[in-house]
Amino acid sequence: MYAISEIMYFNTRILIVGTKLRMRGKDDVFENWEDCEDMQAIKQAIHMRINPKIPVLPLQYSPAFDLIIDEGKSLTWLANTSKQAKPYFKKLLRQWQDIGSAIQALLSNSS
Repeated sequence: MYAISEIMYFNTRILIVGTKLRMRGKDDVFENWEDCEDMQAIKQAIHMRINPKIPVLPLQYSPAFDLIIDEGKSLTWLANTSKQAKPYFKKLLRQWQDIGSAIQALLSNSS
């Protein structure tokens, strides 16, 4: 939290990504990772302690990121080649695209 506050002195265009989000157990059922308990805690901490206008987006944990790095594959490639895991990779790809869109919005609002 302290680092975010310090950065805001120099740049107010900040985006927080809650990473490595996981379901905690069988009772953890939700369609949208915004509803994840850890994500809610991150949002609440940022919005209450620093600034309620800072966007906070989810990025669930996935071993796919290791595959992307180790084998040079993309999320788009994974989503289009794995029939069984296609819905899983599409959700992950959607989160990644949402983060990219939020970054573009922050950059376009800077001028």
